[in-house]
Amino acid sequence: MINENGISPCPDKARAINDIPVPSNIKAAISFVKMAEYYRNHIPNFSTLAQPLFDLTKKNA
Repeated sequence: MINENGISPCPDKARAINDIPVPSNIKAAISFVKMAEYYRNHIPNFSTLAQPLFDLTKKNA
């Protein structure tokens, strides 16, 4: 959303992301990371927060 305070994610979409279940396999983890990366500009310290998920998507994790 764009308003006088700047750019922010739509509250309904942010809530939907919050309600996504924890990924139970590598394919689901990769899918979640890719979706979350879309909002990385709105998530402070995204790379640090997402690092455990990035690690799970590596071979032999």
